[in-house]
Amino acid sequence: MDSNHVYLFNGFFFLVIFFLVVGTVLSADKNYEACVTANCGNGPNISYPFWINDIQNSTCGFPGFELSCKSREPILTMSGEEYIIRDIVYGNESFTIVKAGLANDICSPPSYKLSFSHLPFRYVATSVNLSVFFNCTGLPSSEYSRYLLGCGTAEPTNRPRNSSVALFSDDPMLRSVREIGKCDNSVVIPVDKIGNGSLDTFLSREYVAEFLNEGFHLRWTASRCDECAESGGRCGFDFDRYKFICFCTDRPHHRRCNNGKYVKDRSLVFTLFETNQYPV
Repeated sequence: MDSNHVYLFNGFFFLVIFFLVVGTVLSADKNYEACVTANCGNGPNISYPFWINDIQNSTCGFPGFELSCKSREPILTMSGEEYIIRDIVYGNESFTIVKAGLANDICSPPSYKLSFSHLPFRYVATSVNLSVFFNCTGLPSSEYSRYLLGCGTAEPTNRPRNSSVALFSDDPMLRSVREIGKCDNSVVIPVDKIGNGSLDTFLSREYVAEFLNEGFHLRWTASRCDECAESGGRCGFDFDRYKFICFCTDRPHHRRCNNGKYVKDRSLVFTLFETNQYPV
């Protein structure tokens, strides 16, 4: 083989290497592309640890963080009940939820059956329970007037008109309501006080309805995403190994993307061509 053929062969060989390396550098990993931030139309953008069923892959989120979209709202299902996610603060790992289908009238509130025993969530420090008691006949109006909601019905008998009351879980009068209230039924609703309520506040119907419509905050527990995100990756979960994974443009990594890889690959290509030039 003469020298011209050798140079042509070498040139062709390095062209093949060039396109193979460049193709690897420029093509993004399919998991990385699949885990782009998404949303339901309304509400916050959704990314790890949450993931939206039918829009994102389950590997894009952490176990227990599956969401669905209903009426363009992100829905989290817990204990068989649906909650709308109003806001997510990824920096401090917290989010705000409101019970789906919530009525504006506190006199017909929904039931709450929240249990976090098998879920990666917990209440924030400002969360308290709001107990609402309906049709109570054993409460002296003079002592409980600031708790009355005006949900009772006028009766010709000894049942008072405004016989439904609401109290926060830290109110010292709560115990006596349970003991002497003679109420038809009750419901416990999680809310966030955040300085908006106090023992001296009159819990009017409108005021309690505002609490319900604002929802309450939860914190989550999941592998942190900071290191992966700062390296340009997208966080996810490897269900085969059941552990956190960082999806990068080249391939999945354990914790973070190897940012130096691409520079190294490009340098390799340019070095090959610098040392194997065509003859003049």
